[in-house]
Amino acid sequence: MTDETKPHHPADSNGDGVVDQEEHKMFMEFKRKELEDQDLMRDSQRAMAWFALVAAFFGAQAYNKK
Repeated sequence: MTDETKPHHPADSNGDGVVDQEEHKMFMEFKRKELEDQDLMRDSQRAMAWFALVAAFFGAQAYNKK
């Protein structure tokens, strides 16, 4: 295999073709942070959806009372 066709592991930060312990540790920390960010984004979107639903409900109630 040539260097161009050799598969590249995303944890190999220095490009030597070997994932050492420090690179693996950094990669796992990055993935953990990425998952935390995704969880926070889902939580934020869920809160915004509930807020919009409640606001639409009470806005419709206030409009119907006029």
